[in-house]
Amino acid sequence: MWTFDEIKDDLKKRLKETRFKHTLGVVDTSLKLSKYYGYSSEKASFAALLHDCGKLKDQEMMDNAVNKYPIVIDSFMLENKQLIHAPLGEAIARKRYGVLDEDILQAIRNHTVGNINMSKLDKIIYISDIIEPSRTFDNIDYLRKLALKDLDEACIACMDNTIRFLIMKHWMIDPNVIEARNTCIQNLKNKEK
Repeated sequence: MWTFDEIKDDLKKRLKETRFKHTLGVVDTSLKLSKYYGYSSEKASFAALLHDCGKLKDQEMMDNAVNKYPIVIDSFMLENKQLIHAPLGEAIARKRYGVLDEDILQAIRNHTVGNINMSKLDKIIYISDIIEPSRTFDNIDYLRKLALKDLDEACIACMDNTIRFLIMKHWMIDPNVIEARNTCIQNLKNKEK
């Protein structure tokens, strides 16, 4: 497996400058959240660094990567091509960078739409991707505060934000978002018992 710095240097060449800056923001945010929630900073930083490794500089690079690293593309990805980068990123992390840690690979795969069985690392990366410092939208400060209160509450609020955005755009909503949100709601209810 490549070292953190080797991956960072490689991504700097492969990603747009703004995407690379976003990636570093996700790394910083995931480190903060992993420390706060008592999770491995090393795993969180690697997953954060690699979370957008499938969002390559241009469409030609993306097409070549999809051919080189075959992935399953479902109807939601065909409708919203931005979703392709998550499974593509998982494949790139595994094949190019030699990542074997299934927790890290799962967090990369789940960082866009979530999953019914999101791990603590999945939630940290999912939330960090949305609230990292370069992000600006109406309720970002609320989401940043909530991220330091409860991972499930923060995931629900982030998913609500995503769902509202998708509805406004008249885009399809991947059922994984709904299932992940419902699981987080059930987790909160179980904590209250």
